[in-house]
Amino acid sequence: SWVTDGATWCRRLATLIPPRRSHPTRFHGVLSSAHVWRSRVIPSPTAPPASTRTPPPSAMRLARRLDWAAQCPLAHTLRGGVGDEIRAETSRGVRAMMLADPQGHPDAAALFDRDRDGDVSLEEIGTSSLVNSVIEPDVQLRVDGREQPRLTAAIRVHLSPCAAGTCVDPAPAPSCFDRVRNGDETAIDCGGGCRTCAGGEGCAAPADCQSNACTAGVCAAPSCSDGVQSGFETDVDCGWNCAGCARGQVCRSDLDCAGGACEAGACL
Repeated sequence: SWVTDGATWCRRLATLIPPRRSHPTRFHGVLSSAHVWRSRVIPSPTAPPASTRTPPPSAMRLARRLDWAAQCPLAHTLRGGVGDEIRAETSRGVRAMMLADPQGHPDAAALFDRDRDGDVSLEEIGTSSLVNSVIEPDVQLRVDGREQPRLTAAIRVHLSPCAAGTCVDPAPAPSCFDRVRNGDETAIDCGGGCRTCAGGEGCAAPADCQSNACTAGVCAAPSCSDGVQSGFETDVDCGWNCAGCARGQVCRSDLDCAGGACEAGACL
């Protein structure tokens, strides 16, 4: 049935996708109307053939032109599903997270760096049983006219109209987690007052780099001889993919120690 009142619009929000036009509510990330994942997360309902469509009454045509976001100033959950591309995106995201702060993800290193070479490949992450169990499709959704396996997804959004009808947000303050290079960063979200940068990222001084080595404005990759604890090392230049650590140095497993024994986080 055709509806024009705001309350009914809110109840049906999960099945609606706003048209590609300006409106008082800003959408970010996958909710952006131009984002390539929007149709994956919130699939459009399959439209009937043109010959079988019933023209909507004039009231509905008017309602369609109203800004549905302005009708719903509350929080709502949009539900849908994502396809196989989530596997590649997940692998890239996990790898970027680990390389950005390898010392902060020792458990992830143990899980994904199965050959202990100090690097985590997309294949190692993508073939992980843990990752695959988390992103395994669990529903069948109708996409492009046919049933396809999808992983269910839901996004919580808060919608509120602007009093003036147009939202002009002030520029956010620079931060170390905004995915743009700003402030005193030497690369995106690293260097300066942010975390140290991984190998290959920009730098202005050695202190900007995980390896403590900056050459021609680029951080050197962590190595087993850079004089700092970098990469997945458990102590300075030892452990994990480097030489075994000496007695008293930090370890996470027996494999990190030259003597082959790790107890209470220290090599014996």
